[in-house]
Amino acid sequence: DKTLSFLIADPLKKAEFNVLQADKRLNAGIYLFNKGKISQALSTISKAENYFGQSLEKAKKARLEGMEIDDIIRKLINAAKKHQEELSSLEKKAPQDFKTNFASLQKRVGVFETEANSLGLKR
Repeated sequence: DKTLSFLIADPLKKAEFNVLQADKRLNAGIYLFNKGKISQALSTISKAENYFGQSLEKAKKARLEGMEIDDIIRKLINAAKKHQEELSSLEKKAPQDFKTNFASLQKRVGVFETEANSLGLKR
């Protein structure tokens, strides 16, 4: 994945790739959580949200370069909602000493959703 990411120069394509990586890592984190590997799940999901943040940055760069970014904004907003939903579910099921970690990740994704919304869709 890192090699492929390195080869993508177009910021819009990189934003698409990064949101895909975020979704992929979130699903891997959910799998680890369900296997009882809570610490590994948190680490994996944290990396997912790093990709999410990178996707937002690439979308912003694409906009500055004059590219049409409505599609990626929609994907980011929808993905943020889904990530928050999944993190909320994990937080509810998590052992007490991990609940705040999942809540923090959920809050972080909420910030990402706000940022994506602030990019604004063209009407």
